[in-house]
Amino acid sequence: MEARQSNSGTSRASHYTDEIPSRRRPRRGYLQDRSRRQRKSSWTGEGRYDSITKFLLHFPSDVLLETLCYMASRLRADIILMRMKKGLRGKIAEVMVRANQRDGIKLDVRVMVLGDIGAGKSTLIGVLTSGRPDNGKGRARSTVCFHKHERYTGRTSSIYHHIVGFNSQGKITNHEIFSNSWAQIIDLSTKIVTFIDIGGAEKYAKLIIYGLCSLYPDYVLLVVSASNGVTKNTEDKISLAFQFKVPLVVVMTHCDVATNDQVETTEEALRYLLKRYQKYPIGVRDVTDVVESSRWLKENVTPLFKISSTNVASLEHFITFLNLLPVKDDWSSKKMLSSEFFISDIFEVEGKSIIGGTVIKGVVRKQHPLYLGPGVRGDFIKVNVESVQCKRVQVRSAACGQSCTLALKFTEQGKEWLKLNTLRRGMVLVDGKLNPRAAYEFLAEMMLFEGTAGDSERKLTKNYEPVIHSQTTRQACSLISASEISMPAPMDALSRKRSHSSESKFKHREDHHEHRGESSPEEGNKYQIFVLGKKKVFPSTNNLAQSQIMKIAEVPEEETNDSPTFTQQQPNSTESPTIVGSKLTRKTASSRPRKLTETIEERKEVIEENREYVLSVKPNRSFLLRLRFKYNPEYVTLGQKIIINDSKLRAIGFVKEIYY
Repeated sequence: MEARQSNSGTSRASHYTDEIPSRRRPRRGYLQDRSRRQRKSSWTGEGRYDSITKFLLHFPSDVLLETLCYMASRLRADIILMRMKKGLRGKIAEVMVRANQRDGIKLDVRVMVLGDIGAGKSTLIGVLTSGRPDNGKGRARSTVCFHKHERYTGRTSSIYHHIVGFNSQGKITNHEIFSNSWAQIIDLSTKIVTFIDIGGAEKYAKLIIYGLCSLYPDYVLLVVSASNGVTKNTEDKISLAFQFKVPLVVVMTHCDVATNDQVETTEEALRYLLKRYQKYPIGVRDVTDVVESSRWLKENVTPLFKISSTNVASLEHFITFLNLLPVKDDWSSKKMLSSEFFISDIFEVEGKSIIGGTVIKGVVRKQHPLYLGPGVRGDFIKVNVESVQCKRVQVRSAACGQSCTLALKFTEQGKEWLKLNTLRRGMVLVDGKLNPRAAYEFLAEMMLFEGTAGDSERKLTKNYEPVIHSQTTRQACSLISASEISMPAPMDALSRKRSHSSESKFKHREDHHEHRGESSPEEGNKYQIFVLGKKKVFPSTNNLAQSQIMKIAEVPEEETNDSPTFTQQQPNSTESPTIVGSKLTRKTASSRPRKLTETIEERKEVIEENREYVLSVKPNRSFLLRLRFKYNPEYVTLGQKIIINDSKLRAIGFVKEIYY
């Protein structure tokens, strides 16, 4: 580009200023420029360009620096005069235009998107980021899916981050630029909404818990398909959001495909579930509902949107709601504390170790000496932070509550430490003032999940080894001891109401039996009633149907054995085992009847009796678990949240004591 002395006005400079961001070196944030009077002049006096020169601006020598400073001020950048030399026909000045680095992202709202398979989570994010409606064949989700199999199957298999920017007028800035560059979106935006997309299949339950623990979402966006309705998988995700105390926003998709009956049925099911967790759903129909729901979202108010990804007009109220969403937590009180950074992702770029995570306390700056660990032996090593990036943009520092990536610089001692230890999730970067130590054992106070999935008694065995989720740590632990707290844990109004109703029903049943003058379960004949797979013992009554009861047969002790016995089959016999009732026998050549010694149900009871139970966990009761990390020591703090989610136990709690 050339600018002669006659047309070097402000308008021409403004025109060139608008083109500078597109010519800036990617991911470096600077631009080297050689400004000279004529094209033929150069450092050597010959008509050739230097390899580092990006473009040329021809200005008079007396207004050269003033014009460049004006252009840099519009770009919020700095001017660095590298060198100046006299050319053949004037002076030559080489300057560097460097963008001012931010102190992190000022306003970033993190929203985790959850839902069942086929609910339209990735499609909704694709429509918001691209601004184009979906064609019903996966066009919108193809813009946000990374892997090839995800585009064809429509199933997300990992965690993805997508950003949507809003300017001061409340419009999405993603639609104003041609390329979906995060740096340009952040430059044009005053607010950033980060969507965390996770697969909806049941096998990704651990991944969802890991995301809730380590990514610290401000809100959970539950996407429900109006045609598929509310499934068991959807109920589990509502329960998880309730346990983590994250505000919930519900979006019903496929409203254009589903019938009116399907939409009403799905809405009634959602309202029933939300009210069970003391959430008050509000159907958003106009701007007034949008403003009120965004204001009272933290006070157990759950907005309910009905949208269609094929119709952008239906997203108008939802986009306005996203623009009004505030940040949930106030991190300003932790900004003056010592730095703590929990590692959730690890990368290797050009031989450098890059770690990603969230700053929990304090501020992480460039050239900040921190301690990395714990290693296999529980030790920490000193490292320096070489650079900091937030949302793929270079920044000077990252404050608490911000997600960022750090490039680490290891000393010679640190390189030797890396030969014995491998960077892994769960490690931390902490300030040396904290005197960090690795914990091998800890005592946690736990309580069963609220709701139908966890509202039942659980028994813990002696060799129980749960996998705990705590921030970025996910590791198996050995159960050392378990005990129940004598005083019941404080229950909320929902738990108290549920327990009172169950006790009243049980008391009414006992009064009913006493009024009829029936004998107690310990007296008279006993019967086993199998209801919904659970075995209960009740006294004999004439009103019970014979198909629902089975009288216990008293077998003489001399005829019972520990294992079933079969008659040996003859070599030439081709007889096969036969089932008589619920008992397994084998026919022989003589076809003699054999005595039945054990049934399948009785065998299960024997195995159940031989197990050594440590504790019987009851709902709405707190209990203590002393656990020991099975593989590596971890950095644990008092009050840190602990999650256990497996087939035997679903509980949430916090660290009460630490054993080093």
